[in-house]
Amino acid sequence: NNHYGQVDLTGSLNEARTLLYRLYSSVRDSETFQDSSRADRTAGRGSLTWLASSATTVTVETEWLKDARTFERGQPAAFDPLVLAQRADYQNQAPQIAQILFPAEELFPLQYTIDETIPVERRFTEPDDLIESERYGMAYELDHEFTRSWKLHHALRGEVYERSGARADPTALSQTDNETITRSQIVNTTRQANVAGRLELRGEIGDSTLKHRPLVGISGSHNPDEIGTATFGIDSINRRNPQYGSRAFFAIPNSLIEIETDRRDDRGAAYGRFQLSIYERVHLLAGARYDEILVQTRDP
Repeated sequence: NNHYGQVDLTGSLNEARTLLYRLYSSVRDSETFQDSSRADRTAGRGSLTWLASSATTVTVETEWLKDARTFERGQPAAFDPLVLAQRADYQNQAPQIAQILFPAEELFPLQYTIDETIPVERRFTEPDDLIESERYGMAYELDHEFTRSWKLHHALRGEVYERSGARADPTALSQTDNETITRSQIVNTTRQANVAGRLELRGEIGDSTLKHRPLVGISGSHNPDEIGTATFGIDSINRRNPQYGSRAFFAIPNSLIEIETDRRDDRGAAYGRFQLSIYERVHLLAGARYDEILVQTRDP
């Protein structure tokens, strides 16, 4: 089942039509083919543009996204039962010296197959597994014309992304009975942020015969990231007769969630470009750019 809806509104907030807006929102409620699986999403975006004068425009935007979905790897590959039977017969019947010289693992290497008798919609995690993520962003842009030939552009943007969830992750299929799946409970947290800005000045000098178009600008960004995880052992599950709820999710204290990666990425740049146009048919370009990059990563 998949249900989806959206709303998109645009218009003006005043009679002079100098304040323009747009609002967009969408909602999706869906289920996948797997049992007790879902993939829901809510998103929205809003913008407001102010025509301050014939030469100046200011735009402010905001956006958000919320996503919640279950996690499932699908049916694990099973060991070929014929190979397992050959191994068992060899280990039961072959002399000990033969098993030492020619191990069963070498004579009968494992082959993997998909058991078609197991329904494709069956899950091997837990019904209450859920991964949630949220993203929020805000941006601003200013465009100003000093003259028809000289223009200024300034932009700032900030964004925050957070993701958290817990899942019962299948790790291995037992070689003994070819039925039992061992699992571990994995809890993840992710937090990423981004702040970026840009300032540019561009101009135009000359006539239709020979025209110069200079551009200079600076830009910068700051990006801190944190990724943490905690892993716990939980009960295994039988792939033919799964019993869910053998353990209950519990609140994971922050002290148990280890920050695996703590990363900072700071960048700054200054650049310039010069364009010479001859009769608007021949264009000569030259430019230069300087970047300063500082990346710090801590991996405990």
